[in-house]
Amino acid sequence: MIHANVTFDYTRAVTFSGNTFIRLGAAGLALTIAKNDIVIGNKFQNISGDGLILGDVLNGNTQNPNLITSGNTISNNFIHNVAVEFEGGVGLFVGHAQDTMINNNEIANLPYDAISIGWAIGTVKPTVAKNNTVRANYIHDFMRVLQDGGGLYSLSAQPGNLYTRNFITLGSAHMTLGGALYLDDHSR
Repeated sequence: MIHANVTFDYTRAVTFSGNTFIRLGAAGLALTIAKNDIVIGNKFQNISGDGLILGDVLNGNTQNPNLITSGNTISNNFIHNVAVEFEGGVGLFVGHAQDTMINNNEIANLPYDAISIGWAIGTVKPTVAKNNTVRANYIHDFMRVLQDGGGLYSLSAQPGNLYTRNFITLGSAHMTLGGALYLDDHSR
């Protein structure tokens, strides 16, 4: 994970609305251990790393409710031309999070994944990631450089997740592994 230009840790009920994250040298915005935050109507463009990061990759097995990212909404954002230098970055990264709503975003022109959700490599057991909804997003022109990913990439068991009504067009001659929806490493 690359650091973000704007990072908030342990937030509750914070709204990010109508902001522009443009021409940044790392990731755009990161919210870790976030609860009931709203990211709505923002523009993420021409960013070296990830556009938007929600949650983390460290607290997947915690039983402490204070360390679980939950109840957040990411809606109506425009995420284009991110991960322009750190090509393994993604438009929207959601790590260990639960009860997250991701809807009506446009995510495009990426070297790798548009949305990456979940994080637990090599384990069959579910982490705290669960009950997330990814709905009605417009995803296009992703996987323009790298392989083994997708428009909507899910990693690990995430009980109760719902992926519905997303419009995903491949738009890349480079993609040989992956697809519009890529359920990887024990996703179910």
